[in-house]
Amino acid sequence: MKKILLTGGSGFVGRNLQEYISEYCSGEYEVSAPSSKELNVLDEDSVRAYLESAHFDIVLHFAVYTDAVDKSKDGSKMLEYNLLSFMNFYNHRDLYGRMFYSGSGAEFDKRYDIVSAQEAWLEKPVKGEPEGDEGPEGTGNPEGRGGVQSVPTDPYGLMKYTIGQLINESSNIFNVRIFGLFGKYEYPGRFITEMCHRSIEGRPFEVRQNVYFDYLYIDDFCRMLMLLIGKENLKYHSYNVVSGRRTSLLEICDMVNSSAEKYDIPMQTITVEKDGLNKEYTASAGRFLEEFPDYEFISMPDSVERLYSVYLAEKE
Repeated sequence: MKKILLTGGSGFVGRNLQEYISEYCSGEYEVSAPSSKELNVLDEDSVRAYLESAHFDIVLHFAVYTDAVDKSKDGSKMLEYNLLSFMNFYNHRDLYGRMFYSGSGAEFDKRYDIVSAQEAWLEKPVKGEPEGDEGPEGTGNPEGRGGVQSVPTDPYGLMKYTIGQLINESSNIFNVRIFGLFGKYEYPGRFITEMCHRSIEGRPFEVRQNVYFDYLYIDDFCRMLMLLIGKENLKYHSYNVVSGRRTSLLEICDMVNSSAEKYDIPMQTITVEKDGLNKEYTASAGRFLEEFPDYEFISMPDSVERLYSVYLAEKE
């Protein structure tokens, strides 16, 4: 049985992942998800000692320091602390088999539209391999900016970008890049969760501005990640773990209303505060599907209905 070390086990992704492995992969993997008291990822001695205590075949470094939810945390430390925690594992990569790190679409620089983003845009071209396709000029891709992917200037994007560049040059570390991930246990106020709660509580839907996202249901993320973990010889060091679909917020509202209708719950009106579209945030799933061509995604309407049923059951 292979041993997995999971950091961030109490978070949105970590909780879902532990449940998924317990239900579907319990005979293959044993998961250790220590608390911050048991493993201080900001302390190199603590990280080294924990890695030396048992040989972990896989490290899933999904712990993220942010004040997005916990306002008691110091947001000015986000760049420093997340880089430090990653480097503590990076510098001791000889003590484990492989590590998978939770990257972000923010690596592509959210100052611009990010349209069907490809991993190759963030990588140096490899001799003999084709470069990524160029997207529309002025979007979050190298075309229109001298052929070079711009570096994010916000602390979160810069942190993820920097770590992603280190991973690209590593031998046993892999970047699983997240865009619009959603599902149970996610942070309050996230759009799909918020609309589900509004529907169940009988409150109208309010959209600040419509925008296109690449949304992926958490069950798909867990399945995709375990496929990547289970394949010993991966071709690349970074993968967009995304659906490859382009879905707008207004389409999401319609899906939530459709889910409500199936439970005989009244549909809600939709109001949009600002005209036009906000900056797009979508990605290509081509690289993942190159590795796993038979993979079938849960449809977006089915994903929304699954989440809706979770919140509805909690209210009963």
